[in-house]
Amino acid sequence: MISQTKTLTSASSVTSGGNFKISQNNEIIFETLYPLNSVTTYSAQDNKQIFKIIKAIKSGKYEYLEKNFDLYFKKDNNTWILALKPKTSSKLNKYLNNIILSGNIKNITNIRINPVKNGTTDIRFKDCK
Repeated sequence: MISQTKTLTSASSVTSGGNFKISQNNEIIFETLYPLNSVTTYSAQDNKQIFKIIKAIKSGKYEYLEKNFDLYFKKDNNTWILALKPKTSSKLNKYLNNIILSGNIKNITNIRINPVKNGTTDIRFKDCK
């Protein structure tokens, strides 16, 4: 189960929640259950950049991240934080300020996406097994 808050301006935000899964054919699926039902799918064909980032993190193959981002990593006991800032030479630099992921030994617990425009998105993972 995930909850997501999209902040459009400092005074305006929308909170939604639902499920997150990776399908057998490696599609990343966000199923929104509230406030409205919807499904967003990230596949290699349609959303290449987001798909590549999530797949690199999930698989532990960080070559894509190292090529396109300046990385910052910090670990304290059982928690960690990973910040990704697009390199100046990366095509992502036009669209994305940074992505900050945090988690514990077993799971990613939070993802914050800070695009160049349109506020921030915070995704919180709950009850992940």
